[in-house]
Amino acid sequence: MTATSIPYFNAKILLFGEYSLMVGSKALSMPLPLFRGQLTFSREDNLQGSEVQSNHNLLQYARALKKISKDKKDSLSISFDFARLFNDLEHGLFFDSTIPQGYGLGSSGALVAAIYDGYGQNVKRSGNSFSSEEIGKLKSDFSIMESYFHGKSSGLDPLICFVSKPMMVEGSSKLHEVSVPAPNTTGSKALFILDTGLTGETQPLVNYFIRQCESKNYLSEITNQLLPLNEQAIGAFLQGDTDTLQAGMKALSSFTLNHFSPMIPKPVKDIWVDGLKNGQYSLKLCGSGGGGMMLGYTDNFEITQKLIKRFNITPVFRF
Repeated sequence: MTATSIPYFNAKILLFGEYSLMVGSKALSMPLPLFRGQLTFSREDNLQGSEVQSNHNLLQYARALKKISKDKKDSLSISFDFARLFNDLEHGLFFDSTIPQGYGLGSSGALVAAIYDGYGQNVKRSGNSFSSEEIGKLKSDFSIMESYFHGKSSGLDPLICFVSKPMMVEGSSKLHEVSVPAPNTTGSKALFILDTGLTGETQPLVNYFIRQCESKNYLSEITNQLLPLNEQAIGAFLQGDTDTLQAGMKALSSFTLNHFSPMIPKPVKDIWVDGLKNGQYSLKLCGSGGGGMMLGYTDNFEITQKLIKRFNITPVFRF
């Protein structure tokens, strides 16, 4: 096996649906080509620097996956060529990735997708079209495979990384491919990501949300306000309706500030409020929050870039 024979796997981004998905809302996730990872071998005779740690981590995962495959034999739809995998690891296989860890961008998902594609036996490889039934099997397999990293996984992140297509999620089990508008690469209107410079811990924030939902009033506000706003934003994005998207993002930003304050990192809160006041941009969570990336919308990316220049912001979709 050579490095050129193995494809790259893009990161993923959850545009809309964080938390609201847990109470029945839709969610929209898509590939994020700004970051990617690839299984490969060192160009030197020996592994260098971070390659050594990556190889070690992969070996630990391969051993765990072998045990998982044995224990979950009846649940997994495929088997793996572990002999080839361990041989490649012995010869310096590692995961060369630019996907930041702890940012909710699918760093483990891309790795899982790469292992599935590279060492799964009799599987349809990435880059093909998949039926709804095949998508369901992939998600189930990926859920099992990624459990090593998170304890429990929906399988969605590796799925997006693997199929590299936008996916609409409805509830816990329904998902399907969707078409997004053609981007305007020079457009001033943009969805962008803001790098908080912090890593986030998902589980404590999820636990906080679950506890809050024990209050009938809080759950009612989530159901009657957040869910419609979320679905409005998804529809506006898919239709390329930037006026509705701008209004929806502003409403989501305000709702998040009032109901998900612990999920907004302190260094970001002042510019979050500034955006609501000046109307130049709106920020929302991009995943569980607490750190990682925040998602924003602006009608003028260049102006927004100047307004929040102390943070690195990058367009992910221009209109």
